[in-house]
Order: sequence, then C-alpha cells, then structure tokens
Amino acid sequence: MLHIRQVVLLLLPLFILQISCGGKKKSHNANATLAAGGSGDSTSTAPRLDLPPTVEAGPLRLANREIFLDAVSTNAVSWSWEQLAGPGIISFQSPDTEDTAVVADRDGFYWLRLTVTSANGQEAFDDVQLLWDTAAPCPTLSKDVKTFQAITVDGRVASDASIMEWTQLSGPGRIAFGSPKAGATTIGADLDGSYQIRLTASDKVGNTCSADMTFIWETTVPTVSIGQDIFTNKEVFINAATIDASTYSWTQVSGPGTVTFSSPSSEDTKASANMDGEYLLRLTITTSSGLVAFDEVKFVWDATPPTVNLGQDMARKYRATIDAQTSGGSKYVWKKIAGPGNVIFSSADSEDTALIVDHAGDYTIGLSVTDQAGNTAMDTIVITFDYDIRVFAKQVSAGGSHSCAVLDDDSVACWGYNYAQELGYGDANKFGEGIDRYMPPSFPINLGPNKTAKSISVNYAHSCAILNDDSVKCWGQNASGQLGYGDAVKRGIPDATPINLGPGHTAKSISTGLAHTCVILDNNAVKCWGANSAGQLGYGDYQNRLVPLTLPIDLGAGRTAKSLSLGAYHTCAILDDSSLKCWGNNSNGQLGYGDKNLRPSPEALAIDFAGVKVKTVASGAYHTCVVLQNGTVKCWGRNKQGQLGLGDSVDRLLPDAATDLGAGHVPLTVSAGLEHTCSLFDDGTVQCWGGNSEGQLGTGDNVPHIAATHSPISFGQGRLVKSIAAGRLHTCAVLDDSTLKCWGSNAYGQLGSGKIVNGSTPPPTVIGYGD
Repeated sequence: MLHIRQVVLLLLPLFILQISCGGKKKSHNANATLAAGGSGDSTSTAPRLDLPPTVEAGPLRLANREIFLDAVSTNAVSWSWEQLAGPGIISFQSPDTEDTAVVADRDGFYWLRLTVTSANGQEAFDDVQLLWDTAAPCPTLSKDVKTFQAITVDGRVASDASIMEWTQLSGPGRIAFGSPKAGATTIGADLDGSYQIRLTASDKVGNTCSADMTFIWETTVPTVSIGQDIFTNKEVFINAATIDASTYSWTQVSGPGTVTFSSPSSEDTKASANMDGEYLLRLTITTSSGLVAFDEVKFVWDATPPTVNLGQDMARKYRATIDAQTSGGSKYVWKKIAGPGNVIFSSADSEDTALIVDHAGDYTIGLSVTDQAGNTAMDTIVITFDYDIRVFAKQVSAGGSHSCAVLDDDSVACWGYNYAQELGYGDANKFGEGIDRYMPPSFPINLGPNKTAKSISVNYAHSCAILNDDSVKCWGQNASGQLGYGDAVKRGIPDATPINLGPGHTAKSISTGLAHTCVILDNNAVKCWGANSAGQLGYGDYQNRLVPLTLPIDLGAGRTAKSLSLGAYHTCAILDDSSLKCWGNNSNGQLGYGDKNLRPSPEALAIDFAGVKVKTVASGAYHTCVVLQNGTVKCWGRNKQGQLGLGDSVDRLLPDAATDLGAGHVPLTVSAGLEHTCSLFDDGTVQCWGGNSEGQLGTGDNVPHIAATHSPISFGQGRLVKSIAAGRLHTCAVLDDSTLKCWGSNAYGQLGSGKIVNGSTPPPTVIGYGD
C-alpha cells in the first residue's frame, strides 16, 4: 500500500535518471509527469513539484539466504528501509537506497518498510513481508519395510514442503512408485531383494532434505512341513521343518475331542488329545513380509490296543502256516516262546507266516501286534510237530518244466524251471530270470494277506490259482496277456489284486494252455484270455485278449460248462449236459470233428460220441482224450508218439476207437502232456502211454509206448494214487497218503528230487522240502 505525507523541503533542481533493470524501467522519478513539452522517454527534465511520490516494496518474499529487495518508486529523492516487526534482526545492506539486500538472523516472518521522500518533501511508504526460512522440510519415513505385495509408504513431511520426490538408490530390480511426487505412495518391485529408496522434500524457499529407507521385496513363499501322519497314545513331540518363518501358529482343524499344544506359537510343539480318534492339525507360518503358508498332518490319538487271534492249537508234520486274525495292527513280530528245537519263520514281521522246525515236539509260538499309536497285544498258539519233512499235497499240476502243488495247509509250492518267474517266489538273477528250484521251498508262495489256494493249474511258463475267496491270481510269463491283468508284463509273484472276472463274478474252475487261460465262473459261464492266434479263446476271432471280456463264450443256447481242459492252442469244455465241445487249433484233428479246420468259436453241435456222455476231458499239446461215462477212454488228434494209445502212430480226426486199457480197469480220469497220456483208475493205479524220451511214462525205459501197457506203474509198496498230472515231458502224482512223486525229465528240477537227474520210474522217496 502506498502511503503519502506532506513535508517541507528545499526546492532543489532535479534531473531525471532512468535506469533499466531486468527489462523494467526504473527511475527515481519513474512514472512521474514530465516537464511541459517533454516526452515520456526524456531522462533530463525536472519533476513536477506538485506530484506526490509513489513506492512499491514488492510482494511477499521467501528466503533462506541473502535476498535482494527490488522496489519501485516515483518522484522520490530519498529512500529509507526499516524493520517493523519480526523474531530477529534484519540487516539491510543499503538501507537508504531504493533496492537493498537483506539477511535475517532468525527464522520467521518479518515486516519491512520502505519510505520514500519527494523533492517537495512529500513522503510515501510501502511494506513488504519477508519469510526467512532456513529450516529444511525433512521427511520422516517408517522403519524398514519387508513385503510381498505393493504397499503404501507414508513419508511424513513438514507442512511447508512444496515439492516431494521418491527415487530408487539401489536394488536388484526396478522399483515402481505409484505416486512418485507425493509424500504417500505405493511401492512394489519386479525382483526379490533389498532396495534403498529415498524421499526428497523441498519447500518454497528452496530448502531441501531427504530420508532413506530399506525396502525388501520378498515374494518367495515360505515352506513348512510337519511330516508324516502321527499315530500315538501319549503326548508326542512334533518336529516341524520351516524356512523363512517369523511367526508360528498351531491349531486344531478337526477331530472328536480337544488337542492341547504345549507351544502353540513355536515351530515345534508337543501335542496330546483327550479322546480317541482322528484329528487334523495345522501349523501356519508367516514371514516378516507377510507371506503365509501352512501344512497339515493327520494326528491319530489311539489308546485302544489292537486285537490278535492265532486260532486253535494244531499238529503238523514239518511246516506250519499260521493265518493270524488281527485288527488295528501295523507292526508284527513272530517269535518262538518255547519248544525243543529251532524255529525259522518265512516272515517274522508280517501278519501271517509259515514256519519250520528242526526237531519234533511242542512249540509255543507268539505273535506280538503293535498299532501305529504304539499299543501292543499278543496271542500264542501251540503247534505239535512230528518233524516229517515230506511234502503233503491236495493237488498237483505239471507244466512245461515246472510243477506246482496245493499243499495240505492250502498253501502253494512250486519248483523247477523259473525262466519267466513262473514259480512265483519273486527271486531273479542279474538277467531278470527267476532262479530255478530243485525242491519245493520251505515256505509257501505269498498269495496275499489271509489268502490260501483251492486249486492250481500250470502250463508252459505261467501258473494260476483259485484262492480261498474264489478269486484268481496268475503269475509268470505274460507275453500274450495270459495272466489277465490288462498288460503283457510278466509277474514274478502273485499280484496284490486278483484278476477282474466281471462284476460280482468268482471262479469255480481254472485251466491253463500254452499261453492262454480259461475259467468257469460261479454262474458256470466260461471266459478266456491270452493268446488267440488259432481262435483258442472262443470269441470268433484271432485277437489276443489281455483281460477277461465282459461277455462269456457262447457255448450254445442255454449251455454252460462243468469242466475245462486247455491244450497248446485249443480248448475243450464239458457242458452241463455232459457233451463236449472243442475250439481253436485243429492242425492234427484235435478238435474231434473229422477235419483239420480251425474253429475260433464253439460249434453248434457237440463232438459225436454216439450218445455216450463225457465224464472227464484232458487236452494235450495237440491231442485230446476223454473218459466216457461207459468207462472207455477215447483219444484223437496227433499221434506221432502213440499218445492216443491205439497201437499205432496215425493221427485221428474223430474219436472213433477206444484205447485198450486191459480187462478190469475202470478209468476215473486222464491227463495229457506234450506227447504222452496217463489214466488214473478206480483202484488207485495208473497207466501211461505215448512219448517216453525222458522216461515220463514211468515204465523204467525211454521207449515210446503206442498202446497202454496194461501194467500199472509202481509207486512203492502198498502205495496208490489219488490224482495224476502230465506235464510237457514229466509226470506227477499225489499218492494216497498225500505225498508227492514225479518222474520223467528233470532238466530244471521239475521232479522236486533235488537232483538234475531224469527218472524213468517214480522215485522210491517222495518229494520233501528243500531250501
């Protein structure tokens, strides 16, 4: 504001002085009315004495160091600067000039006045406000930040800050500032690591100050692992493993009772429950950047002991199999508690076991069962052993070069050739081939928990058994899918899972061929699988099947099957009306229809036996034999070695002639091998005929017999036969005392005698257990 006052001054001659400053015309009489006749640009005319002076000190000034005050005045001849107010003292460099530089000794607001006087003594003044500020607006930042996601950082700055700027000083990646020109901004980074960032603030005066902070960008999720499921009956220590965690929290997710944690906010803790049951526990961890991870563990609190029952005491010859009934167990320990000799367990740490002893007497055997929580129960059984190491069998089956039997305890033992691991013990040499066995091993094949066998059938290189639950398992060679598991992978032990015979179906009877397998189901239907190059599966085509089909073989309207017998490439079935149908390979007339035509499915008409019903059937490799209900035996097909028993070596395409078995012999069953045939009679005697290159006929020589000998094979004083099985080049029999004898080829130990020596007669010693 311009202020004017009248003063008495001597009138002095004046001249006009014009000054150009910063492009602005300045004059001690600037803007004054010039002398008459003068112009606005004149610099030498005198001012008019009747005009008052004017002055403008300027706008508010802001400064933190010496500042030049540039005033504007007119008609003035003198000037005077003074301080009106302020917290400190203003120093004027030129207090009696129009313009001056000033400094203050203390921050704050100051009011300054410039008074001007004209030549005629009039005065005018103007005030200007000066903010003297040497204090920088230093920002205040929070402590260092560690985060995994963009966050807002508030840089607190003084209210006089007018300019703010965020910058990155260092770091492995690039910082992204959401509002780089504001005090508060969101911050994120593109790479994990530690960064230095800076906030710089400036006020209007020009004071500048900055603050730095560390910003840690961490997006790597922490890790936490509690470990395996926990089973316990007492407080247990849980040792967790974590990485990059800063806080921990143990919680119970579920469970029937309450879980107590000894250290719920620590990495490791002890835990216990107040009620039996299954619980789910969780450990949640958080990193210093806020990332969260958790792991859960099943926690089973179980104070109830398992159960174990070994059944009734028993008497055995040499070996015993114990089928334990347990529940809740996870660890099993078998041990001898008492007895006169040593006991060897086939498995001392499984639910079921077999054992052998080396002395006769009473043995007390115990099984200790421990559950996963540590509870233990025990039961004992007394077994009386006679120490008779002979093998006692219910059934025997002779294959290509191996033999298998269902023993008196319903276990299975196999011996002989093991190239494709058809013995089922799972052992193999460095070439992946099974290890041959020359005697039945002391311990049975593992058919699965609580599983025993009802029947066994073996052929060239695979073996199959019907188990006590009427399921089927097969093992050994599987190149054509003959094991029935949907692949062509051989199996050295019985599979854990039985063959899928169809929903709800089980097996009543099983038979094996060279590379195919057939069963009679619980509904008396027939299903086959494996090799089918000659149509031997009976489905009307020549396609191999790796599993049993959904639909059974069509045996004819309303027809079902009573028994089966499989040759190398053909299959025969006795139907429910005691008729016989055969299908598959017929190169030697083995199907019995009077020709050599292949038949990939059963014929509509059964084989013609002139109205006589069929009692039993046996399929050799390329020939077939039956026992008719009138007591005769008829064979047809290949006869090169006299295996038809007709006194010649001529093939037969039809079952015309009966085999002459001699007077008084009533055949019960027949069994056919590669090129030989044997018949079991009602008096327990056996006759064999056909090929005899390895002594498989049991006649004491190696000469083919093209007709039945009419003389029974000798099995020892008073010994008779309960069942007979003809293999490829060997024969086995179950005797009337349930012992076993085998004879013929022994190239791979298939006779079970422990020596690789052929036998042309049944040996004097029955088969015993070996290693």
